Amino acid sequence: MNRLVLLTILSVLFIGNAYAQSPFREIQLSIGETSFYYSQHTFLKDGKPYFFFYFDEDDPWVEVKVYPNPNFPKEKIELIGTGSYSIVDSLREFNNEYSRFKVRFRDLHTSNFLSFVFRIQSPDSESFNFEIPLLPLTETRVAFDPAFSNELFIGEEKTLELFSNNPDNLRPVYEWQSQGHINFRISRESGRLYIHLLTQQFGDFNLSLRIPVNQPALFGPDSLRYNTTLGDYRFIVRSARTVFLNINRNEVSLKNVLGNESIDVELDYHRTLQLNKTYRIEDQQSPGGKLVAEIFTKEILATGKVLSRLRIYDYHHRSQGYLYIKDGDIVDFFTNFDILPEPEVSKITVQRSDGIWVPGNVIYPGENVIIKLDGIGLSQGQFSFDGLMDIELDSLTRTDKEIVYSARVPMDIQNRHCAIIHDGEYIGSELLIKEYSKPRPFDFVYLTVGKQHFNVERSEELVLTYENIRDVMVEFDRGIIDQGVVYGPQIIEIEVSLRNNKKNLLDSKVIKYIKLNPEGSPREAFYTGDDFTLGTLSLNRQLRSKIFDLEDWSSIELTFRHDPQIYGSKGQSKYVSIVIAKEHSFDVDVSFPAGLVIKQFGVDGFGNLGGISMAMMAEFTFYQPNRVAKEKPYKVGAGFLALNAFNFSENNSNRDVGIAILGSLYPLSTGKKLSFPLYTGGGYFLSGGKFFWLIGPGIRVSL
Repeated sequence: MNRLVLLTILSVLFIGNAYAQSPFREIQLSIGETSFYYSQHTFLKDGKPYFFFYFDEDDPWVEVKVYPNPNFPKEKIELIGTGSYSIVDSLREFNNEYSRFKVRFRDLHTSNFLSFVFRIQSPDSESFNFEIPLLPLTETRVAFDPAFSNELFIGEEKTLELFSNNPDNLRPVYEWQSQGHINFRISRESGRLYIHLLTQQFGDFNLSLRIPVNQPALFGPDSLRYNTTLGDYRFIVRSARTVFLNINRNEVSLKNVLGNESIDVELDYHRTLQLNKTYRIEDQQSPGGKLVAEIFTKEILATGKVLSRLRIYDYHHRSQGYLYIKDGDIVDFFTNFDILPEPEVSKITVQRSDGIWVPGNVIYPGENVIIKLDGIGLSQGQFSFDGLMDIELDSLTRTDKEIVYSARVPMDIQNRHCAIIHDGEYIGSELLIKEYSKPRPFDFVYLTVGKQHFNVERSEELVLTYENIRDVMVEFDRGIIDQGVVYGPQIIEIEVSLRNNKKNLLDSKVIKYIKLNPEGSPREAFYTGDDFTLGTLSLNRQLRSKIFDLEDWSSIELTFRHDPQIYGSKGQSKYVSIVIAKEHSFDVDVSFPAGLVIKQFGVDGFGNLGGISMAMMAEFTFYQPNRVAKEKPYKVGAGFLALNAFNFSENNSNRDVGIAILGSLYPLSTGKKLSFPLYTGGGYFLSGGKFFWLIGPGIRVSL
């Protein structure tokens, strides 16, 4: 009782601490009409809290509500999909109270390491993953057919079907086990479970078995039960009705269905067994059964066994019933053994880390794979894969028609073809080793523009260069293509367009089939071919128009993409526009100031407002940084000012020509032909011989 109280206190403290660091104050998981809550349905396993729930279906639909923790700073939360479930409805927030999503689990009976993983973005724009481990639980019951017979006979293997509310959760026991005086094993055949019983001793025996399960049930507050009990059944063992003779081979391959070949076997001796005689082996006790095999008795060995020659004619499985040894139509003995076809693989399916089964025999160096073989006669013997490592058999799914192995493909594997070997012999099927051809982001491509050298993948779409460039060089760092993760040779193309400052197209070209061989890769020796691109690419050599002839604010537009004929929709693309920019420009400008307020030095007052004047200035235009040809709203220039240039009356004494330095302020709006700048500055009137300063509006016409 004290231990239970201590565990409860520790669990509450652990979960309370987890809540303090959790972005959620509560999580609700609903299956059908049943709901489970993280605060109430948590099991402490291996020092970590698991959110447990009960399920009945193998692929249930689940609705989950997560209630945010107001004390946990966060900007955004999203659910990360895994191979254990598919996201039906993504994470959505409702009324700032909770967020909801729906998923559908896959194969819950066999799913391990199940969890919900959330990507949390913090207010400082950093992100991290937050995991909620899940523990699926289910109750599993198993029993015999109520109409089964409890009689066993010495030496006879009895096969009974098992019935369960949760058959997919039961794990077969393929090896013979012993419980008292009864031997048993449990097999799965075409989705059904069978128990095989065998004994060699008379008497009455009770049988109570614990059958292992995949997903457990909760057993008290602090433990899990990974088995279910097959009741307490009483069996009566009687002497054999007909003598059972064992054969020293439990499995025999049918190598030739015409029966032209035979194999030597050892048969149990019995005093009524005749030597140098051929017996029929049929699949039924009554006359007229199907001929499955023939056995010819040759001689008695020193071990007390009878050396015999067995000739096979048809298939047989022990779960289908006994085989009867007949002299004509009279049953003398019975036996049982598997007659299986020679292993033949008809289909190969490969599963990778994404959990998706892909039909085909293609595997890649360095990956861990699960290989499923479909065919016939697969449960006998041992399979291996030439060149693969860490090969392990999944004994839970092993049947005559399907077998599953996990394996690791060495990164330095030499073979191009990986033969499938059965008991040391090649069976005619193989795996194909292909080199990776995955599109890698363009972090291995660099551009040299004048004095700038930058990475294409990390570059902004717009790159401004403030120098006169003669060429653009495209360089490839082949040493990072297979760095960290193997991607294989990259086949890309580059689309180049030259445009003037009015966006008119000057020249364009698509540089096709640039094949880049990863350098320093563990697979470099296996990347063969002489069509790889080496060195750098000069865009001037690819284009008719030359980059050194481009005017200011012209652009060089580059689109990098993986060859669509090879990568299809899986390829990546990256766009970069290089603009020949200027901080300022110098030009001669004519404008028409009007209504100027002019103050001449040494003259009282401001005089009359000037009429329309004309200014011819050599002006500097300044451009906004990181903007394409976007002018700043002011200009500075020096030149001539013709005051009242358009007043031609004879008594006009205000007309004069001056040398002036003017600054002009323009409206922020652009693209207008007619604008009204504000002028200010000063200078010297040539006729009046006076220095002056001025301020006033004007008219500027852009053509």
